[in-house]
Amino acid sequence: MISYQPIAVVGIGGVFPGASNTGDFWDNIVNRVDAVSEIPGHRWVVPVEDVYSRSFAVDKTFSKRAGTVEIEFDPEGFEIEPELLAGLDPLYHCALTAAREALSKCVTSSISREKTGVVLASIALPTVGSSVLSNRIIGAGIHKKLFGEYPPGLDLSAKDIDLISAMVTSMPALLLASAFRFGGCAYTLDAACSSSLYAVKLACDELQAGRADMMLAGGVSRPEILYTQVGFTQLRALSRSGVCSPFDAKADGLVVGEGAGLMVLKRLDDAVRDNDRIYGVIRGIGLSNDMGGNLLSPESEGQVRAMHFAYELAGWSPRDVGFIECHGTGTPVGDAVELSSMRELWGDARWAEGECPIGSVKSMIGHLLTGAGAAGMIKLLLGLANRTIPPGVNFSSPPEKSPLIGSPFRVQLKPEKWFPKQPGVPLRAAVSSFGFGGINAHVLIEEWDGELHGRAPAAGVSKSGVVSWPGPPDIAVVGMETVFGNQAGLRRFQEAVLKGESFFDSPSQERWRGFGELLNDWLGHELKAGVFINEVSALIGEFNIPPREIPDILPQHLLMLTTAARALKDAGLPLRKKRPRMGVVIGMDFDVQANDYHVRWSLAKEAGKWEKVKETGLSASGFSKWVEELKNGCCPPLTSSRVVGALGGIMASRIAKQFQLGGPGFVVSCHESSGLHALEIGARSLRLNETDAFLVGAVDLPAEIRRIITDNFICRFSRSADVRPFDASADGPLPGDGAAAVVLKRLEDAVADGDRVYAVIKGIGSSTGSIPFGKSPSSRIDSMKYAYRLSLERAFAEADIEPSSISYFEAHGSADPVEDSAESDAICDFFTNSQSSSSIKQCALGTLKSNTGNVGAVAGLASFVKTSLCMYQEIVPPLVGFSSPGSGRFASSFFYMPNTPHYWFRNREEGPRRACVGSMARGGGVVHVVLEEHDHVSNAPTARIEMLQRERRLPLGLLADRAGLFVVEGENNSELIAGLDALGSYLRKIDEKNANIDMLARRWYLERGLDMNRAYAVSMVAGSVVELGKFVAEAKGLIVDDKPSSISGMRGIKYSTHLYPVGSQKGEIAFVYPGSGTG
Repeated sequence: MISYQPIAVVGIGGVFPGASNTGDFWDNIVNRVDAVSEIPGHRWVVPVEDVYSRSFAVDKTFSKRAGTVEIEFDPEGFEIEPELLAGLDPLYHCALTAAREALSKCVTSSISREKTGVVLASIALPTVGSSVLSNRIIGAGIHKKLFGEYPPGLDLSAKDIDLISAMVTSMPALLLASAFRFGGCAYTLDAACSSSLYAVKLACDELQAGRADMMLAGGVSRPEILYTQVGFTQLRALSRSGVCSPFDAKADGLVVGEGAGLMVLKRLDDAVRDNDRIYGVIRGIGLSNDMGGNLLSPESEGQVRAMHFAYELAGWSPRDVGFIECHGTGTPVGDAVELSSMRELWGDARWAEGECPIGSVKSMIGHLLTGAGAAGMIKLLLGLANRTIPPGVNFSSPPEKSPLIGSPFRVQLKPEKWFPKQPGVPLRAAVSSFGFGGINAHVLIEEWDGELHGRAPAAGVSKSGVVSWPGPPDIAVVGMETVFGNQAGLRRFQEAVLKGESFFDSPSQERWRGFGELLNDWLGHELKAGVFINEVSALIGEFNIPPREIPDILPQHLLMLTTAARALKDAGLPLRKKRPRMGVVIGMDFDVQANDYHVRWSLAKEAGKWEKVKETGLSASGFSKWVEELKNGCCPPLTSSRVVGALGGIMASRIAKQFQLGGPGFVVSCHESSGLHALEIGARSLRLNETDAFLVGAVDLPAEIRRIITDNFICRFSRSADVRPFDASADGPLPGDGAAAVVLKRLEDAVADGDRVYAVIKGIGSSTGSIPFGKSPSSRIDSMKYAYRLSLERAFAEADIEPSSISYFEAHGSADPVEDSAESDAICDFFTNSQSSSSIKQCALGTLKSNTGNVGAVAGLASFVKTSLCMYQEIVPPLVGFSSPGSGRFASSFFYMPNTPHYWFRNREEGPRRACVGSMARGGGVVHVVLEEHDHVSNAPTARIEMLQRERRLPLGLLADRAGLFVVEGENNSELIAGLDALGSYLRKIDEKNANIDMLARRWYLERGLDMNRAYAVSMVAGSVVELGKFVAEAKGLIVDDKPSSISGMRGIKYSTHLYPVGSQKGEIAFVYPGSGTG
């Protein structure tokens, strides 16, 4: 583990229940204000009496109380048009307001915006905004199915406001970066209740590695309130009393809160240099995932592991802290486990009872879910800044057998002057988040005192503020798996990619749930093809999931789980073994099927407005019965298992629990770049020695009617049945469903373990451009080009290799003319400036979109898997669908577009094969990965060499148009002719119509064998049984006439006469591999 470089918090901002800024927030804390209240009437999407029940009931809530936020948003002063920002979902307003406050409190003039990034936690649940377009689409479809026509005045368009608001997971971080014109990395993550602290940890990583000079990190949560009220009621986690009472005997559950908390981070030395106000210094962060228990019950072992990691990193003892901001949700089981974990951490050391004050801000504002950790951390930072121990509320006495009794901890009930534990030592504190699914985080923070700490740079850190890396290790890809459409399995994927096959298929009408005509009307044309996953299934008992719960899990979860299992198997890892130092990160996008519950709840209200319903004359009871049937036809009621099955943040935790992975586990979102950001996170964790192995995945199902309609407004889909990236005839992508997973290790560990290594990761770079909304095509192109080049520069700088040394470039290549134009210009500019003076076109250009379509969040990782496979097989794949370039830039570049698969030539003197993979998200996020092949021959064990040889046999599979090699041997002409007669007899037994010439050749070889000691041979390469029959007859004539023959082209006969048998001439025989160098 690399020594931890201290990170300073130099700006804080927040929007919390009862507080529109952090000043009001602190006032409420010290004045012990409980900001939880009755939910305002306008926040319910249906009459509250329709969804409220005093007793527990399916699809209803038993509480009307929450910590809500009503914000008066000021859209001025950002780098995005005020009119656009003003109409966005309140989730964005909360995040933007908190970010603006945080940035206003620190010095930014010395910091390059290019080197400022955003890591934002945001929950993958429906919001009011995400449901607007979904309701409009589904509602219109239902109306037409019932009455044969759309509702009067239906608008078949969508505003930018609707589109942005519909992008719940990927857009929030990208929009923040765009609003302040930041060019560093930007992505959203969901680690359930621990999300904000995970965002802080990843932001610290960017600063410590020198990839960024300033980071904006924290969390936001503002889901549709009915969903969270009903959802947590179904989980039996919501407080019936509507009062959050952490650690108290009367605690009866959590209260949902909402809002945002953002922090600006810098390296400590930079903050001191800039004379920033330093709210606190981060000294250590520990992350983990529970390996046991279930998704809803926390486990102490995982929590203790995260806390131990943080203290080891900081070099502290648990007794060094003077206050702990606990997770403290008010759920009796969760609070008891947390207290037990803290007692285990403190152990039997000489502590005094009640010496350490603890608290939970949730007692005042409720549980902010993905924003909870930020709220707790900002409360702690304000306490440090004011040297005041912050109090909580709603605590009287602990439960009878609480671990709090007789412990070192006491619940702080009033503000109190905060003194150091001992003279000459700064104030120190800790904050914990322990989320659903067993996702754990613990952060250690101390106050900054310039006199106390001195002004010298921290140990192990250069004066530039960049960590002195001891040579970052290479990362090996040791396992992979893919599923695209109805084609599951890495081998099938490999064969299709190398042969240049597409996975496109025509959609069935059943797929559109009877809304096919609606889809065509919204698109303005028929969607002719896509890559569709029509069902996802798992064998009963394959995973630790009760069979009755499997139908309640969103397909994304199940698809990712099965794909992850196969990737682990491909890596040779057992599925049931505790691995505390293996993490999992999944790239994903919001599954719009989660909006179905909002559609269900709002149907009664919407149907009541339909004139056609009024004309039916239904009685009130008849209308209610009819609406209930409509609701059940839309989706089933929301129950406990369906809540868990729809929580996007739990996807990674579900995998971690299934396969007992104890490292960090969470999901990340950045549209098409989601999977590559997940890859980046996993690779960097390994380089920091925080983990020993990492499972990286990505999953998305964008070929769903609402996603297709929404995505089409941003990037028009092709009107044809294929995709033609970079081609003059390109007219857009097609949608595709899929999942991919890879297993990573440090290269030295992979070699020591005897692993197969598909490829080696040398460098990763990322950047962010502006969001595409409200911009002209030329402006979009300029922004994309700038971000693209910046990402490339960073990737190759980290890899420390010359860009001209790569010989394959896997591009984003969406086939959208605007995106293709920007990408073409960017790569041609970058490589023209960096390539050698040679005019040889030495780098092949490819893209997976012409095979799989745009598979959304999986796109980048899928391209990475493709490139790794091609490198492992030493084959360059064809660029499918390409005829002539749409950009003239390629004519003078060093790129060429292969139209057939060919051997991946290399010059050994110039080093190993190298490649670059790029991904470009529609919201502006760009990621590039530089890859290098691994030399399996040097010192490899025999078993590994045998596996390599086995896996490289027939890499393209058995091709319908493949040629077969047939050899007949003999000591004289008579034996040769007899052999040819035998081959003719063999062919006459074959059904020509169903024959596979390649299989016939293999069978002939297995039956006859080869004897290298025979004097003569005739060889024939044929593409069909008929052609081979003709060659057999011709060969007999050649032998009788003593006439030699050579093969010219791909088919023919090779025969050397008895006067000049092969090998009879003087000299040695050599095999020559022509190309740009020897292979």
